[in-house]
Amino acid sequence: MKLHSASMTQRIIELHHSGYDLDFQLDGDDFICLQSNERFNFLQVNVCWSGTDIDMNGKVVRFIHSIACITGQKGIFLCTEIFKRNV
Repeated sequence: MKLHSASMTQRIIELHHSGYDLDFQLDGDDFICLQSNERFNFLQVNVCWSGTDIDMNGKVVRFIHSIACITGQKGIFLCTEIFKRNV
């Protein structure tokens, strides 16, 4: 699925409407919920690729991931590569 900026915004809105309303950031082997500062190691989350945004002006590719935690919390993780677990 190849998305451009307007489509990326639409995909994020769709994820928000589906309950993926938190924002996550990767810190080493942990995902941090930016709203609560709660940390989850990569074994406590299910990460799925949900789309790609290509910014032609800055020549940056961003990958949209949905995250579901074992606690039931769900959110979005954006990064410049597809997340892969290093097990």
